[in-house]
Amino acid sequence: MGRFLWQFAYLGFLAAFLAVPVAAFLKAQRGVRLGRMSKLKAVLLYALGSLAPTVLYVALFFSLVGIEELTGAALIPEEIGRSFLIVVGLGLAVWLLALVPCAVLIVRARAR
Repeated sequence: MGRFLWQFAYLGFLAAFLAVPVAAFLKAQRGVRLGRMSKLKAVLLYALGSLAPTVLYVALFFSLVGIEELTGAALIPEEIGRSFLIVVGLGLAVWLLALVPCAVLIVRARAR
């Protein structure tokens, strides 16, 4: 992918890093309030769902690195490779910083 396409991919992953935890929290809290799922299940589904964009980014990056090793074609620019740890660190930081307050709010939610 060219640098131009990677810029769109970064914007997409950044939006996913921020939007998916919010959507997962609202879904989990609604499930607890309606009595469709237990609080433990809601917290676990929230934790896994909000971590999904980071895992997807790591899987995409390493699959492109593997294809690059097999074919010899440079699919990932050097700048993108250097920023890998920063992007994954940002995704994990958002996940950790959102996990505790959202888990507390889900556990404190009352069923109707």
